[in-house]
Amino acid sequence: MLIKIVQFGHRILEYVSAILLGLMVIVVFTNVLSRYFLNFSLAFTEELSRFIFLWIVFIGSLLALIRNEHLGIDILIMRFPPRIREYFLLFDDLLAGIAVLIIFIGGIRLTKGNFSWPAPATGIPYGIVESIIPIMSIAMVLILTARIIGKVSALACSRGVKR
Repeated sequence: MLIKIVQFGHRILEYVSAILLGLMVIVVFTNVLSRYFLNFSLAFTEELSRFIFLWIVFIGSLLALIRNEHLGIDILIMRFPPRIREYFLLFDDLLAGIAVLIIFIGGIRLTKGNFSWPAPATGIPYGIVESIIPIMSIAMVLILTARIIGKVSALACSRGVKR
């Protein structure tokens, strides 16, 4: 049941990111057409495309974490035996979790501080736009926590230690 919920959430994130990417293309293309044919720029398009891009980046980052597709240099780690390699990967997830917690704290401060500050062209409060940072950070922490628990369990079982 939990796996189906996670898969459903994963699919929703894929659709949301695809829709946002399409929307960003439309917004930017509209501005290009406006500049070319009407000789003036639509002020809100540049701002809106930045906001959409921020959301795409954080949703894409979460999707990459779910799929384990973040860039990594594993030349050195792959030279170790599989058991040692698992300890390195566990340490890697712990460090990633700490980094995401730092991003979460900064995202909360940024979001709180900017809720009353509207963007000049669209009037959208920056706090709403930046709320994606703590939301996706929490999701990443949950995923990393589940991974860490799974890896610790696997390492404990492989040593013959009962849970």
